[in-house]
Amino acid sequence: MDELRLALFCDYQEEGWPSMDLCADRLAEGLEQEQFKIEKIRPRFIRRWTRIPAASSSKFAINADRFCNRFYDYPRFAKESAAAHDLFHISDHSYAQLALSLPGGRTGIYCHDLDTFRSVIAPETEPRPAWFRMMTQQILAGFRKAAILFCSTSITKTAIEKHFPNELRRIVIAPLGISGVFQPQPAIPPSDEVRTVAAASPFIINVGSCIARKRIDLLIQALAELRRSVPALKLIKVGGSWQEPHRNLIKSLNLENAIIHFAHLAEADLAELYRRAELLVVTSEAEGFCLPIAEALACGTAVVASDLPALREVGGEAVVFFHAGSAADCAAACRGALTTARSTPLIDARVQRSSLYSWKRHARIIADAYRHLFSSIHEQETAHSISTSGMRKGR
Repeated sequence: MDELRLALFCDYQEEGWPSMDLCADRLAEGLEQEQFKIEKIRPRFIRRWTRIPAASSSKFAINADRFCNRFYDYPRFAKESAAAHDLFHISDHSYAQLALSLPGGRTGIYCHDLDTFRSVIAPETEPRPAWFRMMTQQILAGFRKAAILFCSTSITKTAIEKHFPNELRRIVIAPLGISGVFQPQPAIPPSDEVRTVAAASPFIINVGSCIARKRIDLLIQALAELRRSVPALKLIKVGGSWQEPHRNLIKSLNLENAIIHFAHLAEADLAELYRRAELLVVTSEAEGFCLPIAEALACGTAVVASDLPALREVGGEAVVFFHAGSAADCAAACRGALTTARSTPLIDARVQRSSLYSWKRHARIIADAYRHLFSSIHEQETAHSISTSGMRKGR
């Protein structure tokens, strides 16, 4: 089979989702190793409302620009790029509306979770205004058009099948991967800043955004409880931006000097923090995979996480779980994990569990699915051509 030309549609970087950028970048690298010709598609983000000085930082202006770029500019750009490629991959399901501008039979979408669609498929859990639901319906329409859906866990696959039982499509589980820099011993020296911070005090770490489902409020409350018995314990938060309720909670619990926040870190620095951390703590109430769990396990780090089906699938017996939504249970699980965090047998078990997750394997699974799809398309087109030719001769 000749080299296949695949357009890989990426998130706008201006939207600030580094995990989605990472997934797209690693997939592009992996597919190139699988003999695909990859073009990463990411049009220029056009600022309309935020160009107005008086509105540049308003939430309305920011969201208006996001809406125009996602639902007007990007789909037009996608449609124009279609003729130059054999296959199309949308790396983030929240951009699934792009599939409406692409050949449906040749388009795949990676579904990280169904959180984007919650206001439509489970409105009782996330009530939203009519305009928001209409926007979500547009994304969902593109999602339904995909020839292949990829996901990271069997839990997500089951959820897709539950909510879309009458849709005939392939659903392929392609677990996310981790970089080789995440290992028990440093492969790349960390920065002086991170080395200094990591050596100063015992700390727990949390990695990711501060959106509502991450339940950062529970994390802050658990930290306050843990410091009753370990007063020197700190929290290093990597990623996201504090929301006003978080800042208020931190102040009310007198934790201003107990938390260090990094907006973003290079992988070598993040790996060093994982290695030096007492625990990675994940307090989410919903997750599709949770890459930090796999990364931390690869570094031999103890992990305490909400007891969610997807997180159990990722971490298995190598992770300590607590009742989701309970700060008290989180703190109790952390106290227990602290006593065995540095146990060599447990470190070995964590590293062994992380070996399930490889960007190379991730790319190979997706590459094989697209090869199969393209082969099927070619066979159908050949059969149609032969049939059409025969009909002409019979006239």
